[in-house]
Amino acid sequence: MQDVKSCVPDVAARNLPQLYRFCFLMTGQQEQAQQIFQDTVREAAFLAANGEPPADRFWFFREARWRCLAVAAKALQPESGSQQTAEISEQAPEQIAQLDPEQLAVWVSAAPEP
Repeated sequence: MQDVKSCVPDVAARNLPQLYRFCFLMTGQQEQAQQIFQDTVREAAFLAANGEPPADRFWFFREARWRCLAVAAKALQPESGSQQTAEISEQAPEQIAQLDPEQLAVWVSAAPEP
């Protein structure tokens, strides 16, 4: 079995700490960042072992970015429960326009979170 560093170009090997940092910043979670980092380096080593090394260091970041986005898309789940809805009066825009800036600020700050 070849050493990973022998399969990964020198330019890319010097950027591995930045690649991990990039994965961590994209995911915000250590385990996911490590997995994406390892998968990206493994893919690069596989390509290099087959005579098709990544063209430049940016390949690593592009590949990691797509992997991070895929993980994030899988992690998105709709909130459970129902949201309260209310009918909006036809006069609401007119009533809001009549508020002073201070009253409007108080009204907006008291509104529930979306």
